[in-house]
Amino acid sequence: MGRQGRLSVLIMAAALSCGEAALAQAPAAAPADASGYAALFRQGRLDYEAARFDAAEVGLRKAWTGYRQTLGDEHPTTLRVAHFLAATLGALRRNEEAEVLNRQVYGVRRRVLGEEHAETLVSESNLATNLRTLGRYAEAEPLARHLWTVRTRVLGAEAAPTLLAAGNLALILRGLDRTAEAEVLNRQVWSVRMRLLGPDDPLTLIAASNLADTLNALDRPAEAEPLNRAVLETRRRVLGEDHPDVLLSEANLAVNLRALSRYAEAEPLARHLWMARTRNLGAEAPLTLLAANGLASTLRGLGRFAEAEALSRQIWQVRLRVLGPDAPATLNAASNVADTLLSLGRAAEAETLNREILATRLRVAGPDHPDTLTTQSSLATALKALGRLSEAEALHRQVWEARRRTLGDDDLDTLGSANNVAVSLSGLGRVAEAEALNRQTWMARIRLIGREHPSTLLSASNLADNLFSMGRYAEADALGREILEIRRRVLGEEHPETLRSMSNLATNLGGMGRQTEAERLHRQVWAVRRRLLGEEHPDTLLSANNLALSLNGLGRAAESEALHRQIWMTRRRLLGEEHPSTLSSAANVANVLLLMRRYADAEALARQVLEVRRRVLGEEHPETLRTIAILAFSLSATGRKDEAIELNYKVWQVRARVLGAAHPDTLVSLSSLASNLRSLGGRKEAEEINRLLLEIRRQVLGPEHPDTLLSANNLASLLSVTGKSAEAETILVGVTAAWDRRAKEGDTPQNLIAAYGNLGYARLRLRKYEGSYGAYAAAAAAARRRYEDRNSSGDGEEARSELVRYRDVFMGQVRAGWGWAHQP
Repeated sequence: MGRQGRLSVLIMAAALSCGEAALAQAPAAAPADASGYAALFRQGRLDYEAARFDAAEVGLRKAWTGYRQTLGDEHPTTLRVAHFLAATLGALRRNEEAEVLNRQVYGVRRRVLGEEHAETLVSESNLATNLRTLGRYAEAEPLARHLWTVRTRVLGAEAAPTLLAAGNLALILRGLDRTAEAEVLNRQVWSVRMRLLGPDDPLTLIAASNLADTLNALDRPAEAEPLNRAVLETRRRVLGEDHPDVLLSEANLAVNLRALSRYAEAEPLARHLWMARTRNLGAEAPLTLLAANGLASTLRGLGRFAEAEALSRQIWQVRLRVLGPDAPATLNAASNVADTLLSLGRAAEAETLNREILATRLRVAGPDHPDTLTTQSSLATALKALGRLSEAEALHRQVWEARRRTLGDDDLDTLGSANNVAVSLSGLGRVAEAEALNRQTWMARIRLIGREHPSTLLSASNLADNLFSMGRYAEADALGREILEIRRRVLGEEHPETLRSMSNLATNLGGMGRQTEAERLHRQVWAVRRRLLGEEHPDTLLSANNLALSLNGLGRAAESEALHRQIWMTRRRLLGEEHPSTLSSAANVANVLLLMRRYADAEALARQVLEVRRRVLGEEHPETLRTIAILAFSLSATGRKDEAIELNYKVWQVRARVLGAAHPDTLVSLSSLASNLRSLGGRKEAEEINRLLLEIRRQVLGPEHPDTLLSANNLASLLSVTGKSAEAETILVGVTAAWDRRAKEGDTPQNLIAAYGNLGYARLRLRKYEGSYGAYAAAAAAARRRYEDRNSSGDGEEARSELVRYRDVFMGQVRAGWGWAHQP
């Protein structure tokens, strides 16, 4: 029996006992030949109370049939037997049959005894519970509210039957998504029972558990945890390790800890629960399978995906055999397997399985059922992992539209789907559309659930990512700091979401050129994750990867290479040679080898990664194309420009067709192609490509996006050496002004240095010597500011070397200009 089913039985038993005194006074004028039915009734009740529900049904049904024949349908004794028979059917999960009986008993008692008679109220409670179990909360709510109101007025707010009615109403309000109202009721019930009965009373423990459930539903797991822990400790002490109520509390605490991402603490609880239920109930009992599913979820959180897959597949096979392929529980188990396959990097298998699940759910439940839509979202996630971004976006949009139609624009599930669409749009390079949708979702969540709700913060985080992609670093930084401050205050310094916010902020700092700050923050996140999750957890390895990328930006290539290689070796051992994360690490090593000018090593590794990605992911997957681009760079660096151009052209063509001509990755390919053409002397072609690139970026990203300014700088640099220095100067005046504005907002001066250097060269070519010296002086001043920033951040040695390099370049240009100006 599931957790809700168990609670239903407890509530039903309490409700039956509440009406016991009144029922005992019911007329018992049965004829003498009814003594056999009375014996059947007594035995049926004993079987029900001992949870022997099959036997109870047989005895109670015989007694009910006999009493109907001898006493009639509306005799109090007949109704009393029907009352217990309905409870038994509910315990057997035959809720539709139970509803018919409960409605019949309630109708007769209401007509004969009146709305507020004790027996009528017991029947009202049973019918409300019955409807709640069937998921018909809107029908159950007025019954449960009437019951609570009457008992409050007649018996008082603190009477046991009143508190029982309040708890039942709270469960119904939860089902209606009126969780805040449910919390008020649950807290009231718990408070009264604590005061009247004490903390160790079974009813107090049930109330505490219900309140904890409600707090979890309100995304306040930190408040729920001490309640769940106290209930578990009390029940263990009073009932022993393997009592069903103890195991139920163990399950609740494990769920709570998973919500807090404390998987290492949840794992021993989840494992003990599974083993105890296997021992007590058998390996294939529903509660055992539920415990196994919780353990598999915990293992996924710990990054132990292979163990999680084996356990999830075992649950799926049992449910297939016992319940059949179309049962919701079977399909849920299959979905868990698909999610685990995705974590294992087996996206093609995940896609196939999700399509099978979707076909079944479409046939059984229909296109708009919540489970069908959830499966469509999972399929879209698998398609994204396979690089089929347009298909993923279309499917996420279909789910969003269905939820808008059936649930409304402001439903939280609808907003979740909007979030998925926005993420897909970002992946397709349509960042302006993504930003608008993420902002809309964020504002709706602020209005509906508050600024500090985890879902609201997720929307804010996605919006910050969009702002970063659009080059609006100052806005992204401000929003990222707000998110981090809230998560620190609400969740604590070391919560996974707080650490994720710190990591995002560090990445944004890197984009602004503040690499030393970024490196320090990434290192801090890595240290915490190593301590909390272990050296080899996926999140720990991700932090190490982010740190290595920051070291790249600081020019500390040897440290970066060592760390990237360590991550690569760990992922090879844990995930296998061909897992996407393993291949990403190998590609990162190849990239840093390029920075270290170890071109032969970089080329060999890039070819190795490319061979696997072509075979596993296909020729046109984004990661395959990214690897080809790395290989092209290494070929270009070793003088094989023709081969590099051929690869650049191929990558550009595929990206333009698959992702669109204006996608950021497509434009990067175009820029690489232009650079190689220029180095081979194809200046006219390179100029045409750079002009096209600049125009696209201006239109798509705006005139002052960092990528647009880099394109303008590249075009101007080319124009300066092809005799079009006047046009180059005009472009560079605009570029330096834009970089000046961005530098004042906290952006990196690195690009400003290059732009002023190019402006100085263009003016030299135009024999505007005074203007040239002024531009070089501005470049030197920017270089000095960069040195001071890096030196004050503790990056003095590398900063000093960089400053010397800039000084040598600029002084060389000034000397050249001086000689040019004074030549005979």
